[in-house]
Parts: sequence; C-alpha cells; structure tokens
Amino acid sequence: MSHKPDQKLTETFLDAGQAPHFPLDGYRHGPLLFDQYDGVGASAVNQSIGYKAFVAFMAPEMFLALAAPGLVHDSRAYLTEGIRRYEGTDKFPLASPYLMVNFDHDPPKIIAHEGRNRMHAIRALGIEGDIPVVIYTGDKSADRLPSADVQRFFNAASSEEGQYIRGPVFSRAIVGNRAFTL
Repeated sequence: MSHKPDQKLTETFLDAGQAPHFPLDGYRHGPLLFDQYDGVGASAVNQSIGYKAFVAFMAPEMFLALAAPGLVHDSRAYLTEGIRRYEGTDKFPLASPYLMVNFDHDPPKIIAHEGRNRMHAIRALGIEGDIPVVIYTGDKSADRLPSADVQRFFNAASSEEGQYIRGPVFSRAIVGNRAFTL
C-alpha cells in the first residue's frame, strides 16, 4: 500500500447487525484462527475491544516496525510450528497482537506492545494480508476516540523506540460502531 499525503479514511457508522463479532473470536485469516480469550497470548488487553481498545488491520512488517525489537525468543519456533502443524483447524488459536498507543502525542506514540513473536511467526510462514491488531487506547474510551485521532494514527506513528513511521499504519479499522477504510 503506497502512501499519499492526502489519503483520507472513510468513516462509516455500523448498525448493530453490521458490527463484527468481537472480541474477534472465531475470526479467520488464511490458516490463522483468532480467539481473544483462549488463544496463545491472550490477556486482559486483548479482551478490552470496544471499551479501551479497537481493532486495526495491519501488515506484520508494520507491527514489527512499531514494536521494540526485543530478543529472539523460543516462542517464535513454537508459534511457527504450531501454526504450521494445525493449519486450518481450531487447535492452535492465537490472540491478536496489541499495541498500546498514546494518542496525546503527535504522531500517536506506541508505548508498549505484545505479540512481536506471533507476528514474526506469521511473517516467517509467508501468510499474506493484514492481521487484526488490538489498539489499546489507555485511559481514553475507544468508542469516543475522535475520528481525527484515528486519521492521525493511520498517517503516521512514533514507534516504541521513538522512530517516526510514515503510514498508512493500517488498512482498515473498527472503532466501536465505526468502520474506517480507504
């Protein structure tokens, strides 16, 4: 996806019947199954979608650019093997990775993350497309997050290590009862 400075997201309000089932239980992306309660990496943050968090769909490379690099961990091999072994089944669900974002900064600043090794495994397996990432808004209610803040985050972010990352940061987002798309 190439970035054009004038790209604007389209905001659509969703009726109750249009809103996706959250917290992403049973969402499939290729061979991946997501389960925010019982999936590998599940935590209270993954489960706060709709209250203090929303879902943005982003490429693994973008997530990895935003998250602090950290150490190579044994879980990468475990995750890669688990995804490969149980591909297409319900036996190895993942919880969505998440980013904690401070929207008071310009551009919005990543302050913490979880799921780097899941994203490395997804990338290593060549799974294409954008992965659902939980965006934790901290003390802000995700339902009340201004559209302008979602647009600013789409355009650019400051990585966990303070590096300016030019967008698009994500391809689409579901924020409460609002869908944001190009």
